[in-house]
Amino acid sequence: MLPVGSVAVPLVSGITARVLTVTIVSPIEFLRTKIQSERMKYSDAFKSMSTLVKHRGYLSLWRGLVPTILRDAPFSAIYWTIYEQLKALRNHPKTFEIFFFGAIFGTIAAILTLPFDVVKTHRQAELCEKKLDFKEPHTLNLLLDLYHRGGVKSLFAGIMPRVLKIAPACAIIISSYEVGKIYFIGKKIKAAETDD
Repeated sequence: MLPVGSVAVPLVSGITARVLTVTIVSPIEFLRTKIQSERMKYSDAFKSMSTLVKHRGYLSLWRGLVPTILRDAPFSAIYWTIYEQLKALRNHPKTFEIFFFGAIFGTIAAILTLPFDVVKTHRQAELCEKKLDFKEPHTLNLLLDLYHRGGVKSLFAGIMPRVLKIAPACAIIISSYEVGKIYFIGKKIKAAETDD
């Protein structure tokens, strides 16, 4: 068991939650990437994925899982650990501060993990374009290949759209969570007081 208040609690919780979530939604993410990268209709994308499963098996629907986990698990670990530590230091931060913290820490985590997002997108897009007998490179090899082809810049392709998506999402999620938590704790306290 992790001790209450330990830095390890948000770190381990964030990693565990993201690994489970990513594993469950990976086929949906793969479908979304396929539709966006090839500008396909849903019916065509499903046919294409059906052919992929027929030739490569059901595990092919989880292509890009490793780089996605390498992106999302550290993202959650960074985000939740920094957030919980700062929240403890601020001792009851105001809602606008929570919103601001969410945006800032989401941005930091998004930038630090962007190379794995780029790898995940490349892996899924390449699989859609290649022949069915295509052997995909390992994540590290793909990172190195991207770096050799385009330098550090290629590992951070799409940084602005990612930050513009992640910053407000993290701000809204964390402030909604904290406001909801305060509301429901208040209701529970009121209910307990009226029962006495």
